[in-house]
Amino acid sequence: MRTPKTEKEAFLEFENIIADRKRQDRKRFIWGIFLLDEDVYIGDAGFEIIKHNETGGIAEIGYFLDKSYWGKGYATETASLLIEYCFTKMNIHKVVASCDMRNTPSEKVMIKCGMKKEGEFRQNRYKDNERHDELKYGILKKEWRERRDEE
Repeated sequence: MRTPKTEKEAFLEFENIIADRKRQDRKRFIWGIFLLDEDVYIGDAGFEIIKHNETGGIAEIGYFLDKSYWGKGYATETASLLIEYCFTKMNIHKVVASCDMRNTPSEKVMIKCGMKKEGEFRQNRYKDNERHDELKYGILKKEWRERRDEE
């Protein structure tokens, strides 16, 4: 998932999301994030199935919130729900997520969700005409269950 930069890109991305919903071999799932009490759209989130077979699979989650809603726990709540959905509804055995190494708040979200750091990828992201390092985190279904049972 990537953030569209123009209205045209946003429209095309929205068309692709709608088209994905109708595919038999669907691999990408995207939802809007709304504050229910206020019926306000604050971002979007979803996952893409990277690998899948009858014994499990791997999905990568992503979450994108409007800046005015950062630091309020919405990203952690969203990521937790995505992880739960992948494990309980999609027969996934591992969920991963990544962020720009400089994005400490996003890294904290992954840690709060029980994900463990799996790697640092040098110059793996390209944004604003610059290359940036990326962090990758993951959680196994077994770890998620153990964590949930402890709560």
